[in-house]
Amino acid sequence: MKQLIAIIVFTVSMLGSASAQSDTDSLFKNLSFDTISQAEFEKNLVTNIQNSQNKPSHLAGFQKLRLEEITKCDQICETYLLDTLTGKTMWLPTNYDQGILGIEFSPSGKQFVVFSSYDGLDFENYYDYRAEFFVFNIVEGTGLDAIQISFNYVTTDWSIDDVTWVGGNKLAIKIYTENRWGDGSQLGFKYLITEIK
Repeated sequence: MKQLIAIIVFTVSMLGSASAQSDTDSLFKNLSFDTISQAEFEKNLVTNIQNSQNKPSHLAGFQKLRLEEITKCDQICETYLLDTLTGKTMWLPTNYDQGILGIEFSPSGKQFVVFSSYDGLDFENYYDYRAEFFVFNIVEGTGLDAIQISFNYVTTDWSIDDVTWVGGNKLAIKIYTENRWGDGSQLGFKYLITEIK
């Protein structure tokens, strides 16, 4: 119930500040995915890591915006962005008790994605979806005012292992459909790509 209340509050607050968004009836978006090779996924992943100068892209991106990432875990994990000038915070959305799986800034620094996932076929016993990601736009300025939610994508078909940007407007996702256990070496990964508009 706490998660549901937080999601509703987050969505309402973001919709109130996202005046440039033309359709506020729903943040959910349907996307089409193409398959790519493991080599193509890993090439883009390595390029993005090298371009971030050995610092995770989201930490460098948030620092530029005068934001700090804070994660708190009790019975559930929650991640917030702290505006270091005003002291205000914003919850980064996830529907999963273990919290977000990761955050990746686009190479242009104009968008970032927050992704979360559950690692088993029994997700329906606990959650509505098996995986989700939220895309945020970065507008002018700094602090929380510079962040606007763009859309949310959810699926019941697969789990997310990793995500990386391809160019300025495509997202590549490493997925699996089986149950995950141990080090994940038993998984048959697939690689998808979608355009983010």
